[in-house]
Amino acid sequence: MYNQQPGGSSASISSDVCMASRIPRMSAHLRSISLEYTYEELTASTLNWHSSKTLGSGSYGAVLKGELEDGSEVAIKVLDLKALGASGQGAEMAGFEEEVTMLSKFRHPNLVTLLGWGKHDSFRYLVYELLAGGDVFQRLQKSKRSGGAPFHWFERLSVLLDSAIGLSHMHNSKPKAFHRDIKSANILLTDMAQRRWPISVSVALRHVLSLSMLR
Repeated sequence: MYNQQPGGSSASISSDVCMASRIPRMSAHLRSISLEYTYEELTASTLNWHSSKTLGSGSYGAVLKGELEDGSEVAIKVLDLKALGASGQGAEMAGFEEEVTMLSKFRHPNLVTLLGWGKHDSFRYLVYELLAGGDVFQRLQKSKRSGGAPFHWFERLSVLLDSAIGLSHMHNSKPKAFHRDIKSANILLTDMAQRRWPISVSVALRHVLSLSMLR
């Protein structure tokens, strides 16, 4: 599968001011390494952020399914920086810039591809390829139900092997990257039974804001 709080203090306001001063420089850096999607493009792709497009949600954002103008289906991860600030954490804890910088470097059959990013007001967006087969956790649960599709052992072993290959690629990359939330819900499947693994980098709160996301 592809997960925000209230409060307010001078400290969090100060953090927001700091973040605002970094946005122009951050945006220029991100544009140099990854495709920026406009807010209008992302809004149109999700039918104005319609609830029917929601794939998952949590405390600091949500993930929605989108269809771009060229017909490509994507998963859009939404990060609400205000919600992070309200919870007493700096906006930089979302790891947005670090995630775009790191994930833009990875292209591997067993890693979910980051296609680009976007921003609007206090929201940040990460645009990933969409894997329509759901996640392994869902597949396991469905296989337990009466009449559910079986999840054969050879298929499970294939998932383990492909996941290990994705993990190995991350660990041996330069710079190295580490997935800090390895679980069945973070292993995604295509509708052709090809397994992909969402990348998660070692940044604060990344385990809360994973693609499957935000659980």
